[in-house]
Amino acid sequence: MSLYKLFLSTLTSIGLLIFIGCGESQNSTSQTTRLGEAISTTVSSEQNATMAPASTTLKSITSNISKVVELDTIRENQKDAISFNKETQYCDISGLIEFEYKGNLQKLKKVEKFNSCKTTQYRQNGYLTFNYAKLDSDGKYPKIVNITVNEDYTFNDILLKKGTIIESQISYNNNKSIKTISIKVNGTVTYQYGTYKLINDTDTITL
Repeated sequence: MSLYKLFLSTLTSIGLLIFIGCGESQNSTSQTTRLGEAISTTVSSEQNATMAPASTTLKSITSNISKVVELDTIRENQKDAISFNKETQYCDISGLIEFEYKGNLQKLKKVEKFNSCKTTQYRQNGYLTFNYAKLDSDGKYPKIVNITVNEDYTFNDILLKKGTIIESQISYNNNKSIKTISIKVNGTVTYQYGTYKLINDTDTITL
C-alpha cells in the first residue's frame, strides 16, 4: 500500500511539472509575440523618421535653396513692369508657370505655380508664395524675400515639403547684382534619398 501511495505521489508530481512547463511555454509565446510587434513598430517608425543631415549635406541643401531665391530675384529685377493680373508663361523646354501679384510695389506678394517647368538647367514643379520687402520705388531689388511652400515643390534634385518656410536677406553690389543671400529654413526637405527636418538652419551664400 505504501508503494502504491508513493507511485501515485510520483505521478502527481510529474503531472504538475508538465502542467507548469506548459504554462510557462504559453507565457513565453505571448511575450515573444508582443516583442515582435514592438520591433516591427520601431522599424516602421524609423523608416518614416527624418534624419539630421551631415554638414556637407546641409550645405548642399541650403545652396540649392538659395539658388531658388537667386533665380527668382534676378527674374523679378529684370522685369520692365509688374502687372497685378494673373499671368501664364511657357518654360524654355516644357511646362508652364502661373503667377499673380498682390499688394503694392513697396510690399509685394506673388503666388506662383510651376507645372512641370523645365529649362536647360532647372526643373521646377509646385506651388509657392513669395513675399518681397524693402524694395526700391519701382518694386525691384528686394532686400527681403520670404517663401512659403503651399504644395510640395521640387527644384532639380531637392524636394521642399508643404509648409516649409524660407526667409532670406539679400545684399547687392554697386552694379545691382546680387552679392550675398542669407537664408533661414524651417521645414522638411528630401534630398539624395534622405528626408531631413530643418529647424532654423541658416547659411550665407556669396555669389
